[in-house]
Formats: sequence, C-alpha cells, structure tokens
Amino acid sequence: MPATITQYPVLHDDEARPSPPPGPYCVYKLTEQEVLHRSAGPTPHTEHVVIRNLLTFTVHARPVGGLSAKAVAIELATRIMRAYDGNDLDLWPDTMVCLSREGDFGKREDDEQYAWHIPYRITYNTVVSRPVRRKPET
Repeated sequence: MPATITQYPVLHDDEARPSPPPGPYCVYKLTEQEVLHRSAGPTPHTEHVVIRNLLTFTVHARPVGGLSAKAVAIELATRIMRAYDGNDLDLWPDTMVCLSREGDFGKREDDEQYAWHIPYRITYNTVVSRPVRRKPET
C-alpha cells in the first residue's frame, strides 16, 4: 500500500475507496502535465521545460458534533489553504515550483454531505535530458 494511505487514511488519490471513512475525508486529483515552454538547457543535451498542472483537493464532510457539514468542510479546507497558500516548494535540484490557488468553492452533495473544492495551479521549471540528434549516415 502507498505510504499516503497508511499515514493519512483520510487522504485519497482521485477518488475515495469504496467504503470512505465515516468522518470527513479529502480527495486530490492532479491533471495531466501541460508544457508551456521549452528552451535550451545548461548543456548541449539538456533543455528547460516549464510545465503546469492543476491539483484539486476536495474535502467531503458530514455534520459532526453540532457543526454543519458546510462548517466542517470549510474548517478542513482552511487548513489545506494555510498549508499550501504562498508556499513555493523546492522539491528537486534545478526545479522551481510555484503554487497559486484558483478560486475555491463549496457545493452541497446531498442533505447530509457538503464538499469544498480547492484548486491549485502548479507551475515548475525543470531541466531534462534530450536525445542526441545524429546526422544521418550517407
């Protein structure tokens, strides 16, 4: 099992397990990479690539301890926003990561459940190797 499932049983990749936890839980989804720019790298066989993804956290909540489902979802969404807003991540050498939050919003899912969506744009610049182009033999 991936470490995130054992360390954070309420955090799920893309969708919740068939029997989601009874309490609030969070699902995250990462879109495919969108290449924004390519340019020459620091060596002849490398290039800089600027890539963008959309990472969306969705908090699902039900009423707990006298709090409405909406209040629980907002509280947990606020914790996620505090952790990620304004933070640039230094994940790998030669890689700059910039996070910017898009507009977050809530939505009632049914009479007992509320969801809060928190989308982030992740833009990063990385150096990648590219294949050596050889002259065709004549």
